[in-house]
Amino acid sequence: MQSTYPLPELIARRCEERGLTRMQLLRRMGYANVTKGLRRLTAIEQGDLRRADQFHGPLAMALEIPPEVVEDAFAATRAALDAEEEAAYREAFQPHGVILTALSVPSPIHVAALLGGVRLLHIPLDTDAPPDTFSQQARQRLPLDVGVPGFGWIVGYVVNYSPDEAVQFDLEGHEVARFGRAIRLGQTTVRIGGRTVPLRSLMGPRD
Repeated sequence: MQSTYPLPELIARRCEERGLTRMQLLRRMGYANVTKGLRRLTAIEQGDLRRADQFHGPLAMALEIPPEVVEDAFAATRAALDAEEEAAYREAFQPHGVILTALSVPSPIHVAALLGGVRLLHIPLDTDAPPDTFSQQARQRLPLDVGVPGFGWIVGYVVNYSPDEAVQFDLEGHEVARFGRAIRLGQTTVRIGGRTVPLRSLMGPRD
């Protein structure tokens, strides 16, 4: 991770101020297995903030700063990473379809994972064609006879026209709803009319 991110900047600055090596920092944080702690600390500095909440208290104590300073650094780093991810998504965006199925969570999950996971729900489109053909293209590519392995029968589809425009259709190709942002595979919620709505509510009933 670059030094411009708030979290590694904070750690590096405080370690320098307190004359701490990384090993000493980890021992202060309570790590008996310093090698394991070093891997986890490095992962967090490189942007892997999963399960990072447990670091707040020990890191604040080790760096001798208030816990809210560490929490603010984590929040600022997460915001920076989210902004970069969003920028990359927008730069790489291509119009595409998303299949809506009876199950929002695959079952059995290992079957879907082996076959490609949520990528099974992706519908490629010929983006050289006019946008008014996208819905028909997506509808023609729905595997209606077999459904989607692990996800069940198809109940509709969404066409993501841009990062800021998506339209939901039923199986007959009739418009059902419009959204102010693309429906992304793997996400659990979307914003509709200012409200956060679980993505599963766009799909069929869960078994």
